[in-house]
Amino acid sequence: SHHLEKNRIEKDAKALAAIRKTLEQNMNPFASTVDKDSLFNIATGKAVASKVSDFLINVVSMGHRQKLEFLSECSVSPDRFGKPIRRNIILNFASDCIKKVQKNSNSSKSVLIKMERNVFGRLLAIALDKKIDMDLCFSYPLAPAPPALVQCNGEMHKTPKAALAKYLTSNVSPSKPLRPDVEIIDGFYLLNLLGSSIPQTFGKIAEHVLSKICSTDASEIHLIFDRYLSPSIKDVERHNRQEIDAPFSIVGPSQKRPTDFNKGLKNFRFKDALVQFFAQHWEDESMIPFIQNKIVFITVQERCYSYRAFDGKILKQEEVNFECQHEEADTRIIFHIKNLIPNLTIVVRASDTDVLIILLGNIHKFSDHKIYLASSFSKKEDLKCYSINDLANSIGLNVCRALPAFHAYTGCD
Repeated sequence: SHHLEKNRIEKDAKALAAIRKTLEQNMNPFASTVDKDSLFNIATGKAVASKVSDFLINVVSMGHRQKLEFLSECSVSPDRFGKPIRRNIILNFASDCIKKVQKNSNSSKSVLIKMERNVFGRLLAIALDKKIDMDLCFSYPLAPAPPALVQCNGEMHKTPKAALAKYLTSNVSPSKPLRPDVEIIDGFYLLNLLGSSIPQTFGKIAEHVLSKICSTDASEIHLIFDRYLSPSIKDVERHNRQEIDAPFSIVGPSQKRPTDFNKGLKNFRFKDALVQFFAQHWEDESMIPFIQNKIVFITVQERCYSYRAFDGKILKQEEVNFECQHEEADTRIIFHIKNLIPNLTIVVRASDTDVLIILLGNIHKFSDHKIYLASSFSKKEDLKCYSINDLANSIGLNVCRALPAFHAYTGCD
């Protein structure tokens, strides 16, 4: 067969590698976390409007139906063949491109400017045919937003965050601490990892999560969650992730969780209620076998609580030193490290590249600590542990201090 020839196999392998690279640099539509009921733009990672997805999915059947209608009309009236055919309104990914009305300062006319992917190609084609002063053209807005900064739908151009993390960690080999003193965990990262293995009732979920975090060798565990404020600088990004704001309450440990737990985690009211329930349920004496001789910290909004097992009871205490107004767990992790006693071995568990960058950007403040980041920067990667101190030494402290500003322009959400 032609497809089994060596040159054809090599060509197909290169094409497959190119597709895989494109998916890694943009969005993987086959990921388990992607909503199967939505159609996504791979380049932007954003779900298109329902009318666009309905049109694209049904375009073949619509065309077939219109063909049959046309043939039927022609069989009834031969004159129909020469009459105009109604034009279809085409809906596709470009339909989500942003638009802006630009008013002419010298007249009352308004011009609709669309964010078109091929605007400069069309302009070049016209310039080749007609004499056009390109300097004059470029002195006017040709798009509602700078194409170098935003995509056609108005979303900011961003390098995939994992690309920077993989580049930085390639400078050092993975290494694990022998016995960590403290483990700091991004709470929603942990819940997303548990995903499909999560129990059916909220009481069992609370036990399962506590059991997981206490299985570490560390004697002190910090479980840190995001806060959800409104309005927030994160509103646009949360909208892009299709996060929702729907009321949710947990009335007791026997209440059943949503059937699709990962989908439930897109509702920040659900996440807030879940964290509040953890903080309440872990006071129960049935949690003693999980906590044993460890100290567990959990953040709830701006507050932080600790749990210890003592004399057959759970001692819950509000930890004023760890209270803060930080919105995201990424920066709150650094705040917790700052308030720990000196000379500790600390393991941070988080997948977000932002955490890696913030750790490196602040490592000069924690020279007395040994800090490790345990993470997988994609679902298919195995968990790896890197020494932040070794990584900082390999790239230099000046580069480390510059990374947060660099990341804010190139990949931070």
